[in-house]
Amino acid sequence: VIFIDEMVYLARISHKGSRENNYERLLNLYNDTLQGNAEYLAIICGAAPKVVEDPRRGIFSYEALRTRLQDRQFTRQGLRDMSAPLIRLDPLSDAEVQTLVQRVLKMHAWHHKYETPLITRQQLQTFTAAMKSQLGADAHLNPRDILRDFVTLLNLLQQNRNADDVTFESLMDKGGFTTGQAADDDQYSDPADDDGDSLYTSFTI
Repeated sequence: VIFIDEMVYLARISHKGSRENNYERLLNLYNDTLQGNAEYLAIICGAAPKVVEDPRRGIFSYEALRTRLQDRQFTRQGLRDMSAPLIRLDPLSDAEVQTLVQRVLKMHAWHHKYETPLITRQQLQTFTAAMKSQLGADAHLNPRDILRDFVTLLNLLQQNRNADDVTFESLMDKGGFTTGQAADDDQYSDPADDDGDSLYTSFTI
């Protein structure tokens, strides 16, 4: 089994000919595995939706791949063919995000050897709600972004436990969350700007 992550790097290739040469190799891998020319081989590729669907530089810009991988007419949201070559993953639910950060909180406490939690359950819920409420979060927020910010928050609280001016509320306020202001939405018009995280799309051959 071969895992190919960060498919965004193919879309980042600026030279069209070089980019399409890589897409042609991807097509060959698809054909060889589908037709049984390569036995005992599974290839799983991960990519964000933009990397796949962008008509200018994404995987779908290569017509032969697009016709093989695009959704068929009978599929719809909530009804997917799990044996299809392209499988779209659902975003994490609020409950799943909550469970994820709770586990990271426990791991952080174990790693840094402290027993008193750095934040309360209510504060944890406030954090996850703030992250999910960011402008564009429904399309662009992924687990890596959430965990990166959460671990940074925990690190600052742990490293400044004796500082009166470093609290959960002050850090959230500095981040623009408790004031009701949304964080800047890092919109992009090109898949090269995407970090390639495969929260929403799993491209499977």
